[in-house]
Amino acid sequence: HGGDATRTWDVFDSWGGPFGALHDFEFAAGNALEVKSTHRPPSEIRVSPPAQTSPLPDGLDLVVLPLERVAVDTGNDRRFVDVVNEVGAIASAHGGDVMDLWEAALRALGLDPADEYYEQWRFITGDWLRFVVTNEFPRISDDAIPPGVLKVAYSLRLDSLTTFAARFDDLEVMP
Repeated sequence: HGGDATRTWDVFDSWGGPFGALHDFEFAAGNALEVKSTHRPPSEIRVSPPAQTSPLPDGLDLVVLPLERVAVDTGNDRRFVDVVNEVGAIASAHGGDVMDLWEAALRALGLDPADEYYEQWRFITGDWLRFVVTNEFPRISDDAIPPGVLKVAYSLRLDSLTTFAARFDDLEVMP
């Protein structure tokens, strides 16, 4: 939900994903949040670039939303445009810089919520999963990538991350 104006600004201002930031959210306190989606049932995620799963001194959380696309209204699905419009309503309610940032993000993503193309996208979502990225987290480290090798991507099996699992409800990105 919208919350207070300062907190809302901080969340929108931390959202770097649309602008090419390494992590989806990079907070002023130095911690970050990487967001991924996967098919239901959740089995794996794709990581690119590898630095997305390099631990940060102030903390990095990886959160995963399992979802499945459906073609028709099932009664328990979410339309993509509804989610976009809900976030847009939060931005609009706060106006000013928040709205400017929201509109810049939409432009950076090439997303026009009014485009009928997006009407077809409906999803059934599962429960959010959360993993705390530590030094022991499985990953390909930047120093393992030889010079001249570009655009490295890899997949992680979610069932191999149980040691790093944490309760999503306990996630606190801006204490």
